[in-house]
Amino acid sequence: MKKSLRSCLLACAVPVVLAVCVAQADAFRVTFEPAGAVSFTSALSVLFEAGGLQVRCLITLSGSLLRGPIASAPPGSSVGSISSMRWRSCLEGEISATLVESRAPWTLRYEESRGFLPTAVTSLVLGIDRMALNFSILGGFVNCLYSGNVHGDLTVARAERSGVYTSGRLLFIAGETFTLMTLARGGFGCPTTMVVEDITGSTLSPRQTITMS
Repeated sequence: MKKSLRSCLLACAVPVVLAVCVAQADAFRVTFEPAGAVSFTSALSVLFEAGGLQVRCLITLSGSLLRGPIASAPPGSSVGSISSMRWRSCLEGEISATLVESRAPWTLRYEESRGFLPTAVTSLVLGIDRMALNFSILGGFVNCLYSGNVHGDLTVARAERSGVYTSGRLLFIAGETFTLMTLARGGFGCPTTMVVEDITGSTLSPRQTITMS
């Protein structure tokens, strides 16, 4: 009888615990300080690869961050935007952005956190909506426009206070589907997809204090 009662209590408790966990996850908010104007500058060349064809460039993404607080759930909340991209020192070809052509910034979104909320987070997954890049090689003979919603990991370091972190670098890791862009426009010689890889990371400036509460 005791065993049956214990089993019954456990069966009743599990949904309650799950509900509490979900409620707690919904309650978390993300705050960036100082927020405002920011830039992501690659430490080393970023790799853009399409069908075995490669271009490497140093890039800087500039835009702004909202201070918040921003809901951590459901995913997809806007945390800011990317309004310009600069590229330099390209090898084997050239990468250029189409922000001017689209006449609209790329939305920056909070997708999820890696680790355990709110006290043991290792990175925030940020998404860049409608990112569009022109991939050009052989002196422009192969000229391809790729677009997609690209995601990267913004590493964070735990500060002295619980739930408070300092920002690190934004990493684009090849092999994960969220770095994949698809062909939007192009002719002969354009592969159907392109991946973005930046395993050394792009530095976020100014450094942000990120609070998960």
